[in-house]
Amino acid sequence: MDLNYLISYFKRQIFLGLIIGMIIPIFVYRAAILIAPRPDITQTPEYEQIRKLQKKIEKLGLQINFLKVLAKDKQEKKHLEDLKLEKKQLKKELFKQTEEITNKIGQSQAWYEKSLFYLSLLAGLAAFFYGTATKIVPLSIGFILGGLYCIFMAHYTYWERFNDLIKFLSILIIFFILVFLAYRYSQDLKTKD
Repeated sequence: MDLNYLISYFKRQIFLGLIIGMIIPIFVYRAAILIAPRPDITQTPEYEQIRKLQKKIEKLGLQINFLKVLAKDKQEKKHLEDLKLEKKQLKKELFKQTEEITNKIGQSQAWYEKSLFYLSLLAGLAAFFYGTATKIVPLSIGFILGGLYCIFMAHYTYWERFNDLIKFLSILIIFFILVFLAYRYSQDLKTKD
C-alpha cells in the first residue's frame, strides 16, 4: 500500500472519530433539555407582575423628582411624601416577589442540573465503555472522547453540589478507568507485536 494512502486513511479515521466525539455530548445535552427544560424566568406569570411593579416604581421616581423641583406649598410636599412612601412599599413588594421567583427558578435549575448530571454521566460511561470495546477505529475514538466529555460535562454542571467525599471518589473512579484503559491498550499492542 502507498504511504500517502495510509496517512490519508488514518486522517479520515481520526477526523470521523472526532466528529462522533463532538456529536455525542451535544446529543446528550439536548436530551437533558427535553427531560428537564432549562428554567426561563421570562416564561413565568410572576415575571409579568415584576415588570409591572418595576414600571410603576420608575413612574413614581419620575413623579417624585418632578415634585421635588416644583413642590412649594404644604399640600404638594405632603403629596411628595405620600409618593415616596408608596415607592418604598412597592420596592418591598418587588423585593418579595423577586425573592419568590428566584427560589422557584432555583428549584427548577437544580432539577435541570441534576437531570443533566445523571443523563450525562450514564451516557458518558456507556459511550466510553462502548468505545473501549469496539474495534472500529473511528467509533472507538469518537465514543471514548464523547464519553469522556459527557462525564466531564456531568461533573462540571453538578460539581458545586457534591460533598468532598463524592468529589474525591468520582475523581478516583475516573482515574482508575483511565488507568484501566491505558493498561488494556498497552496489552493490545503487546499481543499485536
